Amino acid sequence: MFKRIICCLTALFLVTGLCAANKNKSKKETKLTKKERKAAKKQSKTDAKIFTAIPGLPAEADNWKQGPNRTWEVNFNNAVLKARAEKKMLYVLASGSDWCPPCKRLKSTVLGNSKFRKMAEKSFVLVFIDFPRNIKLPATQKQHNAMVAKKFPFGGGVPSALIIEPNSLKVAGKISGYKPAKMYIQELSKFAKK
Repeated sequence: MFKRIICCLTALFLVTGLCAANKNKSKKETKLTKKERKAAKKQSKTDAKIFTAIPGLPAEADNWKQGPNRTWEVNFNNAVLKARAEKKMLYVLASGSDWCPPCKRLKSTVLGNSKFRKMAEKSFVLVFIDFPRNIKLPATQKQHNAMVAKKFPFGGGVPSALIIEPNSLKVAGKISGYKPAKMYIQELSKFAKK
């Protein structure tokens, strides 16, 4: 009888000790989780700053992917994220793609030029902000383009390009109007990675 009591007490102490150890272990796991939550919260605040470069900017329209070619972004916030990740400058072009003769000439002689594409691929994230008259933009894309044009000093005419530093969103340079490919590429190369 006495042996049974000792065995029961021993088992009770062992179980109590294991429970206490598990409780301490789960507290440590909770602390790690809190640290992880804090880090995730900090990251989400950073991400929120990225996405509010232009407050209220609508997301990319699902049915709108047009730019001079598939390498161009049509959503400014996506372009900022990409430029920050790739450590590149933003090249933001405002255009009247379907009605503006200098815009059409710029597209055919400069944007299609192999030297431009090579330099752009290496140094810039390309953003296309279009203001067409005959092509019907989705309403969200139209609003998006208007908000980007309001935020940055493109000037009154098209084509007009801004070179923007993605972290501070400060304009580093501007190229207005059409220029022959050689002159345009030379002017843009001042902002390209060496």
